Order: sequence, then C-alpha cells, then structure tokens
Amino acid sequence: MMKYLFSLLIFTTVNTRAQLPGTVTKSLDSIFQIAIKAYEPGGAVLLVKNNTVVYKKGFGIADIKTKEKITAKTLFNVGSISKTFVAYGILRLAKEGLFWR
Repeated sequence: MMKYLFSLLIFTTVNTRAQLPGTVTKSLDSIFQIAIKAYEPGGAVLLVKNNTVVYKKGFGIADIKTKEKITAKTLFNVGSISKTFVAYGILRLAKEGLFWR
C-alpha cells in the first residue's frame, strides 16, 4: 500500500529562442531535482514544442518499497484526477483562441 501521495504541478515558461537547448535542459533538470528528491515519490516531465519533444525525464521513485526509479516511460495509475487537468488545459487553450483554429 502506498503511504504517500505526492503531486507536483509546475507551470513554467521557457524562452527557447534566448537559450540553447542544453541550457534549457540543465535549467529544467535543476528545477525538478530541487523540487523532487531522488529518494522520494516523484513524477515524469514531458515538454513539447511545435509537435517535437524538447524535454522528457523522470524524477524520484515510483515505488517506496522497491525504490524503483521513475523514467520517462514509467506508467502511472492516476485514476480520474487527470481529467480535471486535461479539462482545464482545454478550457485555457480555448479561452486564448489556441485550441480550435
């Protein structure tokens, strides 16, 4: 049984024109390594720009007992809570006129 549930939602803006891809990767690594310790429950991050994956990486552990590390390919059993975030994202994009063109 999982004793801890850790949710982290970080919205960040990355100006990729002003920074080299390596610098962006190092910046994101730094942000998430500070927020999620390697020995704590964590999450996976995916950043897509213009239909191209710019960044993907896992942070923390997936299972407290086995200490299995999270990777970009780790499957999460998130249940129905993800619907709220998807709905919010769609409404936000629609409000900004970016969802339907």
